[in-house]
Amino acid sequence: MLGRRCIYLSPLIPLIWGCTVPVARNLDELSANHVAVALEQGGVPAAKENDAQNEGKWLISVQRSDASYALGVLSREGLPTRERLGVAESVAQGSLVPSMQSEQARLLAGLAGDLERTIASIDGVASARVHLATQTSDPLIDPNDHVVASASVLIRHHGSELSVQPDSIRRLVAGAVANLAPDHVVVITTPVSAKPMSQRKMAPFGPFAVARESLGGLRLVAGGFVALNLSMLLLVIVFWQKVRNNAIGQSPKHKPRSHESW
Repeated sequence: MLGRRCIYLSPLIPLIWGCTVPVARNLDELSANHVAVALEQGGVPAAKENDAQNEGKWLISVQRSDASYALGVLSREGLPTRERLGVAESVAQGSLVPSMQSEQARLLAGLAGDLERTIASIDGVASARVHLATQTSDPLIDPNDHVVASASVLIRHHGSELSVQPDSIRRLVAGAVANLAPDHVVVITTPVSAKPMSQRKMAPFGPFAVARESLGGLRLVAGGFVALNLSMLLLVIVFWQKVRNNAIGQSPKHKPRSHESW
């Protein structure tokens, strides 16, 4: 009896704990971490889960009531960033009839993607873009042709300052590209603009407005309160059923009335 009633109440569990929706999916683990951190800093509780539709990828989900606000936070932060292919992936997509120029362009694109991933893994970095300008000369065409390699790096970061010095970024990029001097690497850093606290800390909770940092705890308390009341109601029903069955079992049995002969 108790098991059947628990089964009947099981569809109410999603209603008790709320409904979540994905706001970003098909992410690698680094991008998923950046999205989750940005949402948490914006006051939106977020969950990182395996993406069932994309093997080896992740998705970020939030409460349905927070979805529109979460999408606004991600739009402001420029997240999730578009994933660039690394050297291994770029080389694997070679053409059937490769040329030296196409292979060089593909190699540079993959190298830029690897550098972006490395820079994005630095604490406080929201996103990074790397542009490489270099070319392999063909000595058979013009032995005097020589192109000076250069690079440009754009970094968006949290906080007022980047956690590493731009010189370290220059050395990092120059060390990964052949014939690239650190002096020929331009690094531009820009902080991510934060939304005013008064606009991002309040969230609706029924007819009330509460701090977003407290929203998750309030939902948990409210869900636990509803679950406790349902459990108590179930116990009362079971107890009443037992008392009723005992009362029926202990009641005197009435003998059937004999038929009178006419």
